[in-house]
Amino acid sequence: MEQKKKVYIVEEVREILGIGKNKAYELCNNQIFPVLRIGSRILIPIRTFEDWLYSGAVL
Repeated sequence: MEQKKKVYIVEEVREILGIGKNKAYELCNNQIFPVLRIGSRILIPIRTFEDWLYSGAVL
């Protein structure tokens, strides 16, 4: 049974949004959307990221 991916990494968010690496980390560090920190890794739950993305939020 194939498991569905539940989190993005910063690089994936960067690619989805078409932004640079620094801006992607800035969004994650400024709590624009919820993130999980495990050690030095930043994981972004797909569901909450997509909720934020499709909400029409203005930065």
